[in-house]
Amino acid sequence: MQEKFSRPLTKNQQIQITNEGLVDYDNDQEADEENAFGDAYLNYREVGFDADLINSHLKDVLTKTRDFVERATKAYQTTMRGIMQEYREYKPELFTQQIMDKMIDRGYDLPEFTLFGGDEAVELLSRYYYLESDAIAEQGMVLVFQLPKPIARMWYRINSDYADDEGNIESTYAGVEWGRFYQCSIPTIWDLRDDEEYNGDLSLTRLNPNGVHDPNSYYYLWFVDTK
Repeated sequence: MQEKFSRPLTKNQQIQITNEGLVDYDNDQEADEENAFGDAYLNYREVGFDADLINSHLKDVLTKTRDFVERATKAYQTTMRGIMQEYREYKPELFTQQIMDKMIDRGYDLPEFTLFGGDEAVELLSRYYYLESDAIAEQGMVLVFQLPKPIARMWYRINSDYADDEGNIESTYAGVEWGRFYQCSIPTIWDLRDDEEYNGDLSLTRLNPNGVHDPNSYYYLWFVDTK
């Protein structure tokens, strides 16, 4: 069934929603942080280890994890750009070209990855009570996946059009539907993780239970190791 469009918003409503959607997310980390992929990707960090000093096994884990992150970043960005364009055409009065350009400029079409090793990995897992083991410092690393900031923090905001008693179309939510971006983009990560698990060189074991996420810190915590 074709989805119904919500009624046009007033100019003041559009301004309010635009501010609500993006202005609160100016506190990004500086873009000059070291990353493995050059200037094209500023969404990946490595914490708690020196790549030149870790043992040969962890160097192999690191190399394969960097490859996975690069592939996941490219695939997610392609998916997000497509979703953004479709939503731009679906709700042009709400999701303007200006908002779309601002999202891209701020890197909100990219996922965030952080790879933790050594004591930092042990501390991270102890903090969230998922695993307490010093062995992780020698056996593998922890890869943190996080959604782009607006989606991570407003993933639940999605509109459902319905007809009232008089047949008029009403909307349950009038703002930018970040939940739509979430629902359409997260399967890309699921597919990449499953493909890597079954066909690739890495094992990515999910540590956070189903339904447990932190909108400020992580969506997935994976223990990564070679097979």
